[in-house]
Amino acid sequence: MSAERVPPPRRHYEERESSGERAPLDERLRLWFPAIVGGGVGLVWVVWIRFPIWIVPVMALVTVVVVKVFTGAASWMVSEGALGAKGGSTPYKRGYSEAETLTMQGSYAEAVRAYEAAIADAPEDPEPYLRIARLYRKELGKLDDAAFWFRRARRDAQMSAGQDLAASRELIELYLASADRRRAIPELARIAERFADTPERDWAVGLLAELKHPTS
Repeated sequence: MSAERVPPPRRHYEERESSGERAPLDERLRLWFPAIVGGGVGLVWVVWIRFPIWIVPVMALVTVVVVKVFTGAASWMVSEGALGAKGGSTPYKRGYSEAETLTMQGSYAEAVRAYEAAIADAPEDPEPYLRIARLYRKELGKLDDAAFWFRRARRDAQMSAGQDLAASRELIELYLASADRRRAIPELARIAERFADTPERDWAVGLLAELKHPTS
């Protein structure tokens, strides 16, 4: 009898993402620059057109307000997809309504094709790759095809460390459920090396030992 399989860790790896907040100095510069420009225009009016001196602070304030209104409106339009682009700090979340509807209807092959169309439109997005892999695994029972799509997601999409780890875990589970469990060895070694500071590292090392040196 083989050794008892090492259970996966209960706590998942959480990627530390950089904060989206701007430094206070950057924020002050963003406000001071339009204030200086507006005040400079007001000063020119005072000198050349004989406007009263109070026009300088008024112009500075008006310029700051106008800049903030326009930048705020532009940020809102980008975040809502009104400009057809993805925001820099808040990525646009794509929808897959057609593929999801086909999946709910049990039309799994058609759903796969819909996700493939999404990949052609945005090959950097890992989500459709992963959904295809899970359709092949859970609904179509084609484990080799599922493994192919998990690997392709890591190769072709722009995955975060957390997404990479999740896809690798699912790929390992596929291999462990197959006739040749030793196919999981390279993936376990990859996790042990790439995610050395996570609980998954100990899980991967334990399974590696089990697969390389099974006990009778």
